[in-house]
Amino acid sequence: MSDIYFKSISWVFLSVFLKSTAEISSKLAGLSSHGQSLIYILFNPWCLLALVALVLQAASWTAALRHCPVSIAYPMMSLSIVIGMSASVFLFGETFTIFEMAGTACILLGVIAISYPRSHGERP
Repeated sequence: MSDIYFKSISWVFLSVFLKSTAEISSKLAGLSSHGQSLIYILFNPWCLLALVALVLQAASWTAALRHCPVSIAYPMMSLSIVIGMSASVFLFGETFTIFEMAGTACILLGVIAISYPRSHGERP
């Protein structure tokens, strides 16, 4: 694996992680501020974490796009859906339907197919 490919994919995965962190933090902010004012919600530590994660995600996404083609990077952002759905089950006790499991499997298969080498093992 070339250093350029590793660097570009690392930025993409950092961006996915930060986006997922923001989504999960937003859920936690919502759960912990039921019935509170907008000011309280904005200064909720979970909401602040979500905002910081989104700012860092924007910066890491910009870096990812500098090193990686959009045709590869953008579909990989779908992994945040898989992470969010997994968090909904393991952190929040929500349930998965068979259709959601099938959809999640399709997302994972799609990301694998897109990230597969285009020709002769070459990557950007």
